[in-house]
Amino acid sequence: MAFGRRARAWPHHDLQLQAERVQGSDRGLFYQLALYLEGAGATGHEVGMAGGTKIESFAGRHTFVWRGAVEKNLAKLVEKAAAAFKRLGIGGEASTGSLGSAIGGMKAKMAELGVVPAHGRGSRKTQLQRDCEELEGILERWLKYESQLLTMGPGCNSYSKTDPDATFMRMKDDHMRNGQLKPGYNVQICVNSEFITGIGVYAGRSDVNTFEPFVSALAEKHGQKYEAASADAGYESLANYRFLDSEGIASFIKPANYEHAKTRKFKNQIGRRENMAYDEAGDCCVCASGRRLVFDREHAFAPKNGGRQVNKVCRCEGFGGCAHRQKCCKSKDVDMPKEIEANLEFIASRDASLSNIASQYGIKLRVNRSIQVEGVFGVIKEDHCFRRFL
Repeated sequence: MAFGRRARAWPHHDLQLQAERVQGSDRGLFYQLALYLEGAGATGHEVGMAGGTKIESFAGRHTFVWRGAVEKNLAKLVEKAAAAFKRLGIGGEASTGSLGSAIGGMKAKMAELGVVPAHGRGSRKTQLQRDCEELEGILERWLKYESQLLTMGPGCNSYSKTDPDATFMRMKDDHMRNGQLKPGYNVQICVNSEFITGIGVYAGRSDVNTFEPFVSALAEKHGQKYEAASADAGYESLANYRFLDSEGIASFIKPANYEHAKTRKFKNQIGRRENMAYDEAGDCCVCASGRRLVFDREHAFAPKNGGRQVNKVCRCEGFGGCAHRQKCCKSKDVDMPKEIEANLEFIASRDASLSNIASQYGIKLRVNRSIQVEGVFGVIKEDHCFRRFL
């Protein structure tokens, strides 16, 4: 006896067609609801509380492609192609275009000589066919590596073969309990008045690099910017401070060393710039021995997240004979003077953000952010048991 009608099995192409139809519409509906809540007075744009979590992809865990391995193999292949060109007497620099031209020339020469390509057991290949097949193999692998780098994009160092959009990253809830890398996504949300008002899914592993595009996307979707941004220590960087300042958004980002700076161990490290006295008249730091650390040089560099930074390097004016050298300086060379490096722009931005979060309003925001933002992820992962994209 049949107790129920068997459910219809939807063909794969029907499911794919439905997915293509609804793709993008869910996010549009979400932001329509967010704007409706704002119109009803349930939410506002005084402050946006940002937070992120990593959720595993549906891809296989052992389908990784690493940028370092691809670039290393490509470099070896370029050397192999150059050596083959030199051995075969082919002029010019080895590239995909020159390889294609050389292969086409060899095939034309084989046709001209009436050489029939040999395949299978018992057949003997001519040297011309062997050379042609060698260049074909090099070209095939070259195009494969370039395709992998193109799929990976400039901002990621890995991707999964079964889900190219996912990046391999470490998950806190690792089922193997050994810190295994797994393909996943960095999910960002924005909360205001206990409502989720913004969502974003990124392939970048670090919250630092997702902050600027996420805040920009929120301003575009909402039609206006938040007056202030509250985030934890994982979002602190000079680039994000600069971005908030350029957009006129007040920073309530928790400094990365906020908790560590309150410990006794931190305060006992006399070699740190934060624990040295500052001489405003001489614009220099004064160490525990009373020696001044004066300006020596500038260190300019361009970090991965963009922009240009200029650090100020100060050197101790005294040489040797310091009673606190062991605690102050890590260098084993006793004649090497103590040096400290700092970015004045970053220090000023961090101090301003620290002043904001230390205020009564900032303390209230920090408490609410930890409850509202982290609570959302707790409900998603623990209550709804959603730990992997399906």
